[in-house]
Amino acid sequence: MSADQPSNQGGLEPVRPETYTFHAIPSSADKNAKVAIHQIPTGELTAPAGILADVHGSKDDLTVPAYSYLIEKDGQAYLWDLGLMEVRSLLPLSRRIRDVMLTKLFKARTGPGPIKRLREGGYDTGKIKEVILSHQHFDHFGDLDTLAPGVKAVLGPGSLASIGPGYPEDPDGSWPKKWLDEKQLEELPPVAVGSSAPSIRGKWQQVACFEHALDYFGDGSLWLAINEGASHCRGHLNALARVTTDPDTYLVLAGDTAHHQSLYLPVPAPGEVDRRTRIPFFEMPNTNGSRISMHENPTEAYVAIGRLTRMSIEENIMVLLAHEGQVKGVIPDWPESLDNWKANGFKEKKENLHT
Repeated sequence: MSADQPSNQGGLEPVRPETYTFHAIPSSADKNAKVAIHQIPTGELTAPAGILADVHGSKDDLTVPAYSYLIEKDGQAYLWDLGLMEVRSLLPLSRRIRDVMLTKLFKARTGPGPIKRLREGGYDTGKIKEVILSHQHFDHFGDLDTLAPGVKAVLGPGSLASIGPGYPEDPDGSWPKKWLDEKQLEELPPVAVGSSAPSIRGKWQQVACFEHALDYFGDGSLWLAINEGASHCRGHLNALARVTTDPDTYLVLAGDTAHHQSLYLPVPAPGEVDRRTRIPFFEMPNTNGSRISMHENPTEAYVAIGRLTRMSIEENIMVLLAHEGQVKGVIPDWPESLDNWKANGFKEKKENLHT
């Protein structure tokens, strides 16, 4: 989260979609070069609306979901984010992300995490090979301690340095130190187009509106892409997933690139007034009038959000945020899959909901 002065919210504006280059996504060479994706709710967060998006009066509350996603590929399973922590005994109630006391902003209503929910639904959680965290914040790492031994957690470059030594060594730490000591964590390498990544991860490439993306499975079915710079936070990942072939259709799992649909929609046509909302800045108690946003670097956050706007122009791409309330009641939860989102008109249905 970023500090700013009350009279200066950066003079920032959304980045127009025509600014971006859309790099062609390699078409599928094999009908099986795809993944299946399922949405799993993990609870809800309630905060003043003016913290998340400038869509209501700043004193109103806005409740948003916290989603995890099950990704299935060739008989194996992967989880994108774990959502909210159900078991709270591992951490103190007062948690900070940098300079913000979270319990002063958010009220959480937690439910079963994705692993527990899958297990209770009869799913073979032994198929889960890896967890990919969009980023390291408390509403995304969930009950990481419920991972089976040997299940790896993958994070974006620079994430571990941002996490720090962990709690209790860091009294304000969001991660228990024992996770850092005991869990199998893999941090993706620093980004550069064409640079090598570990083992079978391949090389960073340009794809869609992303300048740095890894072809995770080597067949174009899942790309992990970095938000350049800090943006929401350092190491923030997006997933570009092909869910059907012939024709190819994609989902973008965008984490906290934005916290509300109105930040990246509606798509403004060239020369048209831009009706997307701005990143809100808000004042915390006892901060001498300084104002903060939910993003570590709001300038870079606008660039990252603009990518979502540009990709939304493509008829075969649908964007999903981790806290996008507009999907509730439109997009089905697990065990239903999102593979046929285009045929079912889910994109148009959620985009028509602006509150």
